[in-house]
Amino acid sequence: MGAWRWIYVATAVAAFWFNFFVLIVQSFEKVKLLNPAAPMVGPPFAEPVNTHFVIAQAVGLVFFVLVGIVAAWKFRPLPPTV
Repeated sequence: MGAWRWIYVATAVAAFWFNFFVLIVQSFEKVKLLNPAAPMVGPPFAEPVNTHFVIAQAVGLVFFVLVGIVAAWKFRPLPPTV
């Protein structure tokens, strides 16, 4: 029963990160201030033209990895009931 708590925390944080990933992508596409920094579409495996998008995604990923570690560490099993 204790292992499911860690799995729950990991999947909840992963789902939240995927939503945040889409938020960053949509922000770079829709917000006029960020649109010039959006990556350019090119041939497969093209060199990145602008790294602002990659930096934003990397910062988000590092943040959610740290939040996931802290959440998994703090999410203790319930004390046994008598």
